[in-house]
Amino acid sequence: MKILLPPSFLEMLEMLPQQDRANVLLAVAKLQQAFKHPHEHSGLGLRKLRPHIWEIRINLDIRVVFRLFNDVAEIDLVGNHDDVQRYLKSIR
Repeated sequence: MKILLPPSFLEMLEMLPQQDRANVLLAVAKLQQAFKHPHEHSGLGLRKLRPHIWEIRINLDIRVVFRLFNDVAEIDLVGNHDDVQRYLKSIR
C-alpha cells in the first residue's frame, strides 16, 4: 500500500499540539499494516465511512480521513467530528 501525504495534510498536522501530531503520524504509519493483516487488532479505530472513504480515530477529538483506491491511501483530512461531517457533505 502506498500512502500519499499531500501538502494540505502537513498544514493540518502543523495546527495540532505536538503530542497529537505524533499520534496522527503513528496511526498513519500503522495504516499499511492494518490493511495487510485486517484480522489483527490494530487499535487504529479504523472505520469505513463510505465506499473508498475511511476514518482513523486518533482520540475523542481527532480523526484522520483518507480515500483508498487500488492500494493507494491519500490522506484528505485531519480534524474533529464536525470537520469530518463537513468533508462528507462536500463530496456528495
